[in-house]
Amino acid sequence: MQSGYNDGPWQHNKGWFNLVHITNGVDSMEKRTFKTLSIVVPVYNEDHYLDAVISKVIAQPLPDGLERELILVNDVSQDATWDIMRSLPG
Repeated sequence: MQSGYNDGPWQHNKGWFNLVHITNGVDSMEKRTFKTLSIVVPVYNEDHYLDAVISKVIAQPLPDGLERELILVNDVSQDATWDIMRSLPG
C-alpha cells in the first residue's frame, strides 16, 4: 500500500487537490481548494489505544494551509472510551 499525497485521485499540488469525478465511465478533472481535512475514526472499546491513535493522527504533517478536523464515532463502548473522548480538548 502506498502512502502520500500523490497516490490515487487525490494529488497534492501547491495547496490544491485534484478531484477526479467518474461519471458514466468518463473522467473529468476539477480543481478545488480544500481548507479542512476531516478524519473520521470509528471507536468501540478503545480505552487502551485511543490516546495513542489520536496522538498519531494529530502528529501527521499536513500541507500548508490545510487544517484537520478529527471526528470520533463511538459505537456505545462498554469501557472508558466515552470518558476519554469527553476529556479531549475541542
